[in-house]
This record gives sequence, C-alpha cells and structure tokens, in this order.
Amino acid sequence: MDITKKIIALTISGILVLLAATAAIFLYGGGDLTGDQGATDDDGINAIDTANDDSTDSTDDTDGTAAAHSSEDGVNATIELGTEVMVNGSTISTDPSSAVYLSTSSLGYSMVNIAMAGTYTISGTAEDLQVRIVAGTGDEIVLVLNGTSISCDSAPAILVQSAFDPLEANNSGVIIRLAEGTTNVIDGSHSDDNDAALSSNVSLLFDGDGALEITADMEGIETFVHLTINGGTLTITSDEDAINANEDGVSIITINGGTVYADGSGGTDGDGIDSNGYLIINGGVVYGLASGENSGIDSDLGTIINGGTVFATGIMNDGVSASSEQTVISFSFPSTLSEDTSVYVLDSSGDPVVAFRTLNRCSTFVYSSPELVSGTVFKVYVGGSISGTFDDYGLCTSFTVTGSGTLQTSSTRM
Repeated sequence: MDITKKIIALTISGILVLLAATAAIFLYGGGDLTGDQGATDDDGINAIDTANDDSTDSTDDTDGTAAAHSSEDGVNATIELGTEVMVNGSTISTDPSSAVYLSTSSLGYSMVNIAMAGTYTISGTAEDLQVRIVAGTGDEIVLVLNGTSISCDSAPAILVQSAFDPLEANNSGVIIRLAEGTTNVIDGSHSDDNDAALSSNVSLLFDGDGALEITADMEGIETFVHLTINGGTLTITSDEDAINANEDGVSIITINGGTVYADGSGGTDGDGIDSNGYLIINGGVVYGLASGENSGIDSDLGTIINGGTVFATGIMNDGVSASSEQTVISFSFPSTLSEDTSVYVLDSSGDPVVAFRTLNRCSTFVYSSPELVSGTVFKVYVGGSISGTFDDYGLCTSFTVTGSGTLQTSSTRM
C-alpha cells in the first residue's frame, strides 16, 4: 500500500530545530495537526505533523493483510516426537521417497525430514534432533507446533532448507502455526550455513494463538528473505540477533499481531530485531532488547511503526521512519545507563506515560503506543522512585512517581 508520509517536526515557537542541552529526543507520529502548536514548556518537547511529504521511505504489501498460501491439497500428517518418532501412528519411515522420513546427519543428530507439500502437526519431546523441511520449490508447507519441545546442540532445531517462496513481503509459502493453548520450546544452535535455532532459507510466516519459546547460542529466528508475524506469543532469547531477516536491501519483517519478545542481550553483540531491509510494525506487542553496540529494533532501509505497542532499548539508536502512522518516542540519553536504572516519561500535565527499568546497559529507547498523542510534550526522567508493576522486560504503563528523578531534556531556540 502507499504509506502516507507524516513527518513530526520538533518545534519550538515554530522553529524546526531542537538543541537538547543534555540529550536528544525525537517524536514521529500520526494525527493530522494543521497548525503550529509550539512548545508549551521550556523543559519539554512538542511534536507536530507535516503531512503528505514526498519522501520515498515506504514499501509495498504493508497493509497488515497477510496472503500466505495454504496446503489443503497436500499431505496431512501428525508427527509425535519421543524415544521413537511416530508419523500418523506408525514408526517413521527411513525411505527418502516418503513425505516424512528419518535420517542421521554427519554430526550424529537425527533429522525428521518433511519432503512434500502439506500440513504437518508436531507434538512431543526430542533431544539431539532437527526438524528439516526439504520440500520442492513449488510445495507449500504448514508446520503446526502442538505442544512440542525440540533441542539440537549442533545445528538449528528447525531448518527450512527448501519450499515454495512467493518472494513477496507479508506472504509466505511456509507457515509456522502455534496451536491454541500450547507452549512450544525450541533450543537450538547453528551450522556453517544457518545461524539460528530456527532458520529458513525461504520466507516464513507465524500465526496461531499458542506460544513459542526459543533459546539460541547465536541467532534466534533467521530468514533469508521475508518474515511475517500475525499471531502467537514468541519469546526469543539469543546470544546474537533474536530475529534477523538477512537479505541486504530486500528483506522485510512485518509484524501484524501477536506478542514478540526479542531479547538479543544474552551475549555481547546482538540486536533485538534486525532487518537488512525494512521493519514494519502494524500491530501486536513488540519488545526488542539489544546487547553490545546494537539496537533493540534495527533496519537498513527503515523502521515503520503504524500500530501496536513497541518498546526497545539498546546502545545504538537506529531511528524510526517519519512515514510511521503512529506516534513514536525515540530517545537518546547523554550517557549510557547501567543495568537496573529507572526511567519514566511524563506528559506536559505531569501524567504518567511509560516507565521502565533497564535490564542491561543502554543509551537509547523507543516507545510507541496507540495511546500516545501527537503534539504532546513528553519529559524523560532518570532515577527517582516509581510505584507500579513492571513486567518481565522492565516495562510499566501504570505507575505513580513517589520520588522525582532527573529531567533529561531542556530545549534551546535556534
């Protein structure tokens, strides 16, 4: 779709330049404002819209309507992992001409190979095993995770080696569906050709109402083309990038719904979410945590936030595109904050907006929510005392300030 360009300009008395004495804060967002609202407080930042600019920071197929192919006419199989792998109630075949067959890698781990178009439902527990899709380039696959735990300590636990790929953003020939009410666990490693615990050479699409927990010694989820997330709760903890789409200038990560916890802070060098093309967030709840000199959300061609709740921390501030349709707070601190530092944001009326506690070193954060109003003055404080309930990733959206922190911004007319 054509994304309407909306640039929120930082303004003080109509001058579109801001010098922060101690830090820089940038806001982009939706909501058409026709007049210059001006700064209302010398210690705050005000944001206004300049609609319909002619910049080209957009991409096709970003309207949140995924068009993944189905596999209703293919094989329908249930795979039960355990001491013995069962397929449709019988012992798995070792015949490579079968739709599902068992083999052994050169490193000694077992491989459950899926070779034909269809829907494959996997449950049960297996160690030292890889589920590998080796279908034809015209074969569409639905992989239903129905309460399974798979670990592989020398390669990806799930590897999509080959299958159909439409090569279109927001579209995929391989769907990973998380069965409702289930929790699925992937503990994987990497190989010479694939860096992630769940790795795909083709585009991937996640949907469903279940949960997926991934632990990785390098990257968590990797695709070589596009990635779409429509549903489910994905929790990824990795030593490098938690989520990565790595085709330079091509890949598009689209998040339309679900909940994504992308924690790349397990090691010393990882982004939360990293796209070598675009990152487009249309809905859902998205967390991105980074380690090293990295960003919670990172993209080479632009990060566009049109909806949902987004929270990310890191050292590098990769920025958010001005074409975003939802208001975004993107903030850089004057110095790096240590772990377990309290930060909170108030609006011009002194009402709470958001608070968080740093889980690791960071010097930037990004926050976006449908509740943020463009044109509002936001003030950022470090330290002080906060009363409220913080979630597992340090975020709190309902709180009271019981002891004032240090205001991080002041503004000067230029």
